[in-house]
Amino acid sequence: MDENLTFEEAFAKLSQLVELLEKGDKPLEESVSLYDEAMQLSGYCSALLNSAKLKIETLTRKQASDEL
Repeated sequence: MDENLTFEEAFAKLSQLVELLEKGDKPLEESVSLYDEAMQLSGYCSALLNSAKLKIETLTRKQASDEL
């Protein structure tokens, strides 16, 4: 997986993989490989979201302390 993907790019790729898996027409080996890639992308997206959340919380706390 390319760790230089933006959240939007990773999420779009994850969505494509989910669609492919939902069709259920891929051979088992390929399905397992697609599932593995989807799980990696899911973790990557989750990490990016958590990072963004922490940044927002930090900025919010900083702004609140600056207003005091």
